[in-house]
Amino acid sequence: GPQPRFPSPFPIPRGRAEPDKNTNLFGAMRALFDRVGGRSGNEVVMIFSDGKDSVDRDLAKQRPVKDPKQVIMETQESLAQIYAACFKPERENSGFGIPIGRGGYGSDCKLLSEIADAAGGRSFEFESQSALVQVLKKTLDELRSQYTLAYRPSSQGNRVGFHKIKVVVKKQDMIARARDGYLISK
Repeated sequence: GPQPRFPSPFPIPRGRAEPDKNTNLFGAMRALFDRVGGRSGNEVVMIFSDGKDSVDRDLAKQRPVKDPKQVIMETQESLAQIYAACFKPERENSGFGIPIGRGGYGSDCKLLSEIADAAGGRSFEFESQSALVQVLKKTLDELRSQYTLAYRPSSQGNRVGFHKIKVVVKKQDMIARARDGYLISK
């Protein structure tokens, strides 16, 4: 009988390339925070995406996360440090077998950058496999050379809302990469 066909993870239609209509980035971020959440404060998450969230109407009605603002709020509630690698192809053929260009997939890295900033991480953009390797090396180098600081807020710091924090280092050759604050919603 006929053999079953499994869809390619990157379906490439013949002729004109059409974007994937069901990339549930917001839903994936919700699932991430439900599973990881950063409860211990020692978790690091690396996100690989093109930064786009686009789902059809039926799926959009069912999902609990509706917009980028909600994703940023959930990021601020989480203790996980997030690094983002955004696939940003510039050429007609990206090197990943995904056609790019007019009518192609494209990317939008702004949301991923905002997520990484809100989580005290860093975002990168890459266009090819070799550039992705460099992104991973930079991320690992940074993770190997960082320190974790913690503090316990006063009783005033436990109130519902966003609480700003600022980390300053005195040494000129050091960079302080930290969250702008934390969010308590309940």
